[in-house]
Amino acid sequence: MDPTLIISLFELAANTTLSVLGANGTIPPQYATLASALESSINPLILALKGGAAPSQDVLAAYGAMIGTLNALQQTTGIDPKVLTQVKEYIGAAQDGTTGFLLAQKGYNAANYSPVEPPAPTA
Repeated sequence: MDPTLIISLFELAANTTLSVLGANGTIPPQYATLASALESSINPLILALKGGAAPSQDVLAAYGAMIGTLNALQQTTGIDPKVLTQVKEYIGAAQDGTTGFLLAQKGYNAANYSPVEPPAPTA
């Protein structure tokens, strides 16, 4: 059986279950919304890895999935402010990682670097 079809069937079952459980109050609505957002973030990664794309595209899909997942968490209500602070830091790190990866593909650029100054001697 085609793996894409299996993923689609699983998604349909999960979405239906979440809709029913969220509508009848079994789970808080924000969790159903979060699960749907996570699915939207992770699906492109699954399809990219299955599709046999270039490794660089797989890396970008992984960064996209991380950023999408973290953004979904950031927008979820009822999360501890300490956790939200960490999520924001992780989003920044993932965005920086994406930028660094894209710059690295362009090769070495001496203008991006400067000499390292040795630390001052201590007494």
